[in-house]
Amino acid sequence: MNQTSGSTLSRLKGLKPFFSVNEAASVLSGHFGEEVTPQNIYEFVLGGHLVLSVRIVDPLLAEKIEIIREK
Repeated sequence: MNQTSGSTLSRLKGLKPFFSVNEAASVLSGHFGEEVTPQNIYEFVLGGHLVLSVRIVDPLLAEKIEIIREK
């Protein structure tokens, strides 16, 4: 990793609290100097190399319900 890509990644991380999967692929592609696809991001998550978090934009109200199944 060269000094420029490391500092760029640090600056981006400081400016933006989250990245979409597509944005993460683009940032990592620039950082590593090779193509990283959204599929690679998911593979990294499944392999334990990245953490995937879900950002819920609009809070939703939920109501507890009971499901009754007839036999």
